[in-house]
Amino acid sequence: MLNKLEEFAFGEIGLTPFDFYRMSYREFENLKNGYENKVNREREYRAHLTCWIVNSSGNFKKPIEIGDIIPQQEKQEKTNTVMSQEEKDELKKIIKRRRI
Repeated sequence: MLNKLEEFAFGEIGLTPFDFYRMSYREFENLKNGYENKVNREREYRAHLTCWIVNSSGNFKKPIEIGDIIPQQEKQEKTNTVMSQEEKDELKKIIKRRRI
């Protein structure tokens, strides 16, 4: 479980091990949520661009919409893809041990 969090923190977000282990659980959770929001906004922006390009080409009888590229269900679904509640509890214990 910790390996998965470290992979996400060091690889995706770009934290250093020093910064990762000094963070509280809440700080990490907020950073993770902010990162996921940023990725989702970038994805929506790319979908908008794709729609504009495809619709301006005139190759389709019916214009495509953002929902055709990013399904609404997927956009609205807010799941914790990084860790479960058990993993959160384990991370809290690890952080407490490292601070002692």
